[in-house]
Amino acid sequence: MPSSTDDLILVFAAAGKQSNSLIPPLSKAFTNLRLVVQSESSKVKLQAQYPSAEVVRADQGDPKAVRELFRGVVAAYYVGPSMHHQETQNGYYAVDAAVAEQKEGNFKHFIPSYAGLLIMTASAWLQKDHPILSLPYNHNIPNSHIFLDDLAEATIKIIKEREQHFHSEYPLSSTFPIAYKDLVPAAEKALQKKIEIRKAPFEETVKKLVQGQFKDNYNAGNLDVAERLVLWYERYGLNGSPNILEWLLNRKATTFEEWVEQRVKIARETQQS
Repeated sequence: MPSSTDDLILVFAAAGKQSNSLIPPLSKAFTNLRLVVQSESSKVKLQAQYPSAEVVRADQGDPKAVRELFRGVVAAYYVGPSMHHQETQNGYYAVDAAVAEQKEGNFKHFIPSYAGLLIMTASAWLQKDHPILSLPYNHNIPNSHIFLDDLAEATIKIIKEREQHFHSEYPLSSTFPIAYKDLVPAAEKALQKKIEIRKAPFEETVKKLVQGQFKDNYNAGNLDVAERLVLWYERYGLNGSPNILEWLLNRKATTFEEWVEQRVKIARETQQS
């Protein structure tokens, strides 16, 4: 049976990058949302943005707290704590809680997301006469990217259609593999500016990643995760195909050229307002 607009939908990492594009259309499709955040500031911000939603601050590393998050939930969109050295264990807590709610309640659908995302700051580039794309890895290594609006549309379709997507795994990508250096010409055209590519030092990048994600929790476990992440992009990249996404959406996936033009347009409109 397809989902109902009254179903309670649970969204993890609700203040994160994926959810910024997901929650606005999701809140129009479903009347009952439970949004999970880590900080009090995120809770206050989201509660102001979505007053009809239930915003909960919870520790994803606490199995009892995670179990409570699933009470009364019908479907869950799970995003694990990024770069966390216990990310796998936290995922197990969520799965265990979903199984328990399936037995005790009306839980139907667990949707984990493991998206490799392209994050480029078009708005910041607009403010600079000489924009710089600083990468901590080899800019000649091809990567595939999924754009957040594509991901949000696919996610809502999966939640709505429910049973059609049980036992399915979709490696979603908006693009075929393309090197960062080959993305620059399209960005330069949209920005009407020359972009310089620089390679950031390895140790400096790892330190910034850990501090940005974990603040003062600068320990060996978190360092290991950040170092492995940077080295993977340096040597291999993330490779995928848009075919599955296009089948799922029944349309062409967003191209990088379309995406960067959209971002630049939005950034310029924001600056002028």
